[in-house]
Amino acid sequence: MTLFKKTAFVGIALIPLMALTACGDGGPSESDMQAAYVKYAQEHQEMLADLMHPTSDRSAKPQPRAEVKAKIKKGECKPAQGSTAYVCSFSVTEPVDGKDRTDTAELAFLKAPDGTWAVVGF
Repeated sequence: MTLFKKTAFVGIALIPLMALTACGDGGPSESDMQAAYVKYAQEHQEMLADLMHPTSDRSAKPQPRAEVKAKIKKGECKPAQGSTAYVCSFSVTEPVDGKDRTDTAELAFLKAPDGTWAVVGF
């Protein structure tokens, strides 16, 4: 086999492998989604607290962050059209009135430059 044929053969053989590598990320892992969802939920709880108790009514001491006790089970993730984000379906189980409640949801997740994932667009 000539050098050209060997190079062409190796190049053609690597195309499927390169395609799988490019698509291999597939969006956030379940633990990435867990961390991003907890942060998202905490931020929204804080926003609601600020709306309910404006700064003028609060003491100068910062309020502690409420603990979010949510368990995520990853569903399907698809690349968002026209974006680098992924739209992922998942179930989330949280304690409500002393009982675990499970709901399904779909949110967009975007990878930050530091490698962490965040909920975006909702």
